[in-house]
Amino acid sequence: MTLVSLAARALSSLAVVGASLWLVPALWFRLPGPEGLRTTVAALAAVLGLVCVIVLWWPQASAIRWRLMGS
Repeated sequence: MTLVSLAARALSSLAVVGASLWLVPALWFRLPGPEGLRTTVAALAAVLGLVCVIVLWWPQASAIRWRLMGS
């Protein structure tokens, strides 16, 4: 793994974590509907962010890495 690749993965991970930390409470607070729905959608967004970070650092996932990051 080159230094550039490592830096790109680290910055991408920070961006995903930052976006998730903003998105999850925003969804829970502003999503219309009952509390159970808001909690479920916020939890799914948190899981998606976690999966994105894991795939960024998983060596065998190079084929799906950037497609998942785009989502």
